[in-house]
Amino acid sequence: MQQHSGLTVEERGEREGVFRPRGPQVTDYNFSARRVLGAFRMTVVVTAGEPLFERVIRNLAVLRFIQQAIPATDSWSPVFTRYIGQFSDKLSGLGIDPGLIEPSQDDPGVPGRPRRPKAEAFTGKVSKVFFDCFGDFAGFVLTSCKTSRHFKTTETRIDELVLRACKDRLTLTVCVHCGPDERIGEIIVQCGDCR
Repeated sequence: MQQHSGLTVEERGEREGVFRPRGPQVTDYNFSARRVLGAFRMTVVVTAGEPLFERVIRNLAVLRFIQQAIPATDSWSPVFTRYIGQFSDKLSGLGIDPGLIEPSQDDPGVPGRPRRPKAEAFTGKVSKVFFDCFGDFAGFVLTSCKTSRHFKTTETRIDELVLRACKDRLTLTVCVHCGPDERIGEIIVQCGDCR
């Protein structure tokens, strides 16, 4: 979007010095006294589905938490209340009651849905190491006193760590990032005297 000032004058005229068999060439001239006063660009991001309202819910919960620390006599209190109202209206438009969102320092999750942890940690010792038909590392089993957990991974260098942990009977803690594709986020080696 641009804002212009001034007038545009269009005239017709003949170009001199051009020989044409049918006569002189007629050309349109554009004399402009216009100039650009200002310009801006507006981008509208269109997102659908859960990521949109999960982010709005998280922002609304955190803003409500911050609002608790702002005194009602503060000059910014009405502005902040109006800002929270905009998030509430956006959430209402997405079909979720903003009254269900409690103040929170963290992500409260979608109301009415069980909250899934963002990461899980498993601690134990390596009991099995898997290789595929080509002899490439394919995963391992971590066993504790209570459970066993199979981890499928082909990441380089994890195979060396897992084989050493199996050989030396080291305790590992494997942190898994939850999501559509669970993946190992980090591996912590716990040992008394690592060499």
